[in-house]
Amino acid sequence: MILRVKNCVWFLLVELARQTFYLILQNGK
Repeated sequence: MILRVKNCVWFLLVELARQTFYLILQNGK
């Protein structure tokens, strides 16, 4: 159970980082 929650949080963090990186790239153009 704990591991599943940890994986969920990790997935959300990765998604957030990807979205932020994408926005930065778009703004950089």
